[in-house]
Amino acid sequence: MLEAKYNEAARGADDWGRRAELAVRSNNDDLAREALRRKKAFAVRPASMSPVCCDRSGISALPCERAARQTLYIRLLISRL
Repeated sequence: MLEAKYNEAARGADDWGRRAELAVRSNNDDLAREALRRKKAFAVRPASMSPVCCDRSGISALPCERAARQTLYIRLLISRL
């Protein structure tokens, strides 16, 4: 159940990330900023679940690494705006 919630939040963050990229490509900075804000909101959810996922036996540390990469990517995109 926790893994399903993690995956749902990660998919939401990915979706908003794609929307932000499309907005940047179309030179719509306001829309890109809003998409990045929403992506960040979704990315915080899996990041907060990651330690639980990593501590459980049988679940790899991959979710933690993915959340860390997403956080860095969000910061990079925000710095470019």
